[in-house]
Amino acid sequence: AEYRRGRSALLLKRLERAIAEGELKPEADAESLADYYATILLGVAVHARDGVPRARLLATIPVAMLPIRAVAL
Repeated sequence: AEYRRGRSALLLKRLERAIAEGELKPEADAESLADYYATILLGVAVHARDGVPRARLLATIPVAMLPIRAVAL
């Protein structure tokens, strides 16, 4: 749990920096995005551990990137 919280904190820090540096729109919700991507990463890890084929895991990436594209400048 501590590792996962740390990963979420790193995601949040990076997203906040992206907003501050103008990579993402100022109204982007960094905390929600960080939680979303932490959840996606955990889900991918579980699927991989359960034997989901790599191609299928990679196919989720374009869909997972939609929220970040919505707030990108």
